[in-house]
Amino acid sequence: MAATAVFSVVKAWSDTPQMTETNIYVVDSELMRLLPIETEIIDGAPDFKAGQALRVLINGYDNNRKIRRLIPDDSRSLTLKVRNGCANIDIHTKRLSGINSRDIERLFIYQLVNTLTSIDGIDTVRFTIDGEQKKRFAGYMDMREIFVHDPLV
Repeated sequence: MAATAVFSVVKAWSDTPQMTETNIYVVDSELMRLLPIETEIIDGAPDFKAGQALRVLINGYDNNRKIRRLIPDDSRSLTLKVRNGCANIDIHTKRLSGINSRDIERLFIYQLVNTLTSIDGIDTVRFTIDGEQKKRFAGYMDMREIFVHDPLV
């Protein structure tokens, strides 16, 4: 009596990462509003996707004249951690300049808020300034608040 054993191997992963679409919010060149740009990032946990989205904002779209950079091309200007659906961003003020009006501060903050809350698993954003929870960043908005997506910015 002869027995035959058949073994098969299934490859459970792919060399190509799974991508997901999200919106990155950039500031128009006239500093009037935010523009959503649909982009693809590698799928994963919310903190992983948030880190990628933040890197896209930091890298910027400098070759597009219809877009204005508010976040400097310096990965040390912002630090990000995600916990329980809330993205916590620490703003390092020594690396940021040019946030000198209420409108520019609002665009800067909501560029981050709207981008991060467009990621599945992130509903809110909180800010610290130089590692501390402070009332003011540039002097106009109360940074102790919990921020949610604002489609009107």
